[in-house]
Amino acid sequence: MDQNFYHESMGSSIGPGLSHEVPRLDPNVGFMYASATANDMYADPALQHHLPTGRDVSIPDAPPPDSYYNNFEGMVTPDSIAPQPEYVQQAPIVDDSEAFGTEADAEGEDDDTEAMYHAHDYQAPVVDTDNILGTDADAEGEEDDLEVLKSYEYWKILLNFEIPDHTQTHINNIPHLQALYDTYLDNYRPQSPTSVFTRMQYAKALVFALLTHYYPTSQGYTVTPTSLGPVAANGMSFILAAPDNSDIYTKAPPYKPKAPKKSKSKPKKKKSAPTQAELQAERRVEREAKAHKVLCDIIWLSNLNYDIFPHERMAAFVVCRKTAATNLGTAESGSTVRFEWTPYTYSAIMIPEWDTLPTYSSTNSLHRGDVLLDAMCRGGNVKDGIGILLYGPLLEFYNFDAGAEWAYQEDEDEDGDEDGNDKRCQDTEPKMEVIEAGEDKLAFDVRDTGLGEVDGAFRVIGEREVRSRDV
Repeated sequence: MDQNFYHESMGSSIGPGLSHEVPRLDPNVGFMYASATANDMYADPALQHHLPTGRDVSIPDAPPPDSYYNNFEGMVTPDSIAPQPEYVQQAPIVDDSEAFGTEADAEGEDDDTEAMYHAHDYQAPVVDTDNILGTDADAEGEEDDLEVLKSYEYWKILLNFEIPDHTQTHINNIPHLQALYDTYLDNYRPQSPTSVFTRMQYAKALVFALLTHYYPTSQGYTVTPTSLGPVAANGMSFILAAPDNSDIYTKAPPYKPKAPKKSKSKPKKKKSAPTQAELQAERRVEREAKAHKVLCDIIWLSNLNYDIFPHERMAAFVVCRKTAATNLGTAESGSTVRFEWTPYTYSAIMIPEWDTLPTYSSTNSLHRGDVLLDAMCRGGNVKDGIGILLYGPLLEFYNFDAGAEWAYQEDEDEDGDEDGNDKRCQDTEPKMEVIEAGEDKLAFDVRDTGLGEVDGAFRVIGEREVRSRDV
């Protein structure tokens, strides 16, 4: 894969919206990048402008695709959102002054209440409990605690409007989608105070709206949240370039052993076999050379800076297509045709901390597009397809190639081909490469473009064929 694509050519492909300022990231403080809690979304002014004003989004009811993931999230319905243990707390109860408290107030434990909630006050969303998820401040019991936890999926509340498909209207004629697009970009203005939690909620809403517009239910598609698989289970990190934007050396400087002390005695005639002292000296030089290399590697690693993405700042959606079942060879004539949902394409979300794209080192063995590899190859059994990545303010479209199947060679091929290459070495690695459309690449900063260019990119990938692997 071309992991150095952005190091070499990103400056000419994403436009003038990005510079090469490098954030100084300490790899030892990764815990500071954890996403905000559910309560933080109310403290963010950006979210308070989008309280529920209509019905909840209607997500097609379709069975989840066959997948090897054990933590597949399934279809998104109000009852399918599992409570997050880290957000378990008492159900808030609204008093006459409309300020939040807990049941501990009834017992006089005011200190516990202040420790549980932030100092700021906020108003509970006005919720139509028949149609939309929200916070029921007057509810009682364990079921109400679950309703409070459901508000963590705030992105669904942002989708309180109809999403027509691309055959019905142009994307520029959907004012609510345009407003959602503008609000997401506003969260990436310079020195924006918007929290990571808020950015993630708007990113999910925007990606779901775009996928629903171009892959509508009327054409046999469904869009659901999914898992990125083990590649991103523990997060991802990318090595940054040096502070002066130069690359970082990858090889330790050669070891120069100390010159042996000169003996004042007359040199003896060299024997045919080395002495024990000479053998020990050679082994000592080898050990010192290995220790020198290890020391250089440790110093190199200790001076690295990383762009760190914990798994809390990553999410994904899968687009499944309704197709006729393939194992119909034994079906009787006149029987009902059975359909199944097959993964068609995947879209990943990565929420960074920066506002300006940093320069990455060519030392990286992983590219950010590789976050989709495992989901598409093993999770979706896609052979040739399209992957979409929303990387902060960057929208990127990738060609996915699962690689050639392993071909077993005969014993006589072990000697190699005419050029001396070992035929047993085969390139079977999956690849993610940015899609090229003419002289341009489908990777751009959405702060410098509009929905028109986004529409053009989706129409380009809509013309490409997606093939599944034979499993």
